[in-house]
Amino acid sequence: MATSQEKVHPALHELFKSSNKGLMESTIAGLIATLEVVSNDLSPVFLVLDAMDECREAIDVLKHLAHLKKNLCIAVTSRYLAETDYDASWYIHLDDTQSFRQDVAKYLQAKF
Repeated sequence: MATSQEKVHPALHELFKSSNKGLMESTIAGLIATLEVVSNDLSPVFLVLDAMDECREAIDVLKHLAHLKKNLCIAVTSRYLAETDYDASWYIHLDDTQSFRQDVAKYLQAKF
């Protein structure tokens, strides 16, 4: 999103300036607010969050993102989600189940 235009989006520039150490020290609220402002200028926006199991604030991030506008399409990957009261009824869960193993076996047989 930062490079989709010729210049850096003003909201991203402001976020960077507001932190002494750059974007790595930004708050979740600051990042979410900036994402919302920048995504309003682009349509549609596809956001992929990979390895969310490695994020200490994964549930908080997902809660914030769930309230953003509708033209923001979000895909999240994670090995697991921590036990919480957060309703994640919209997720697809691939566990080590018999049907999952059968699907993988069919795929591998077709490839080999």
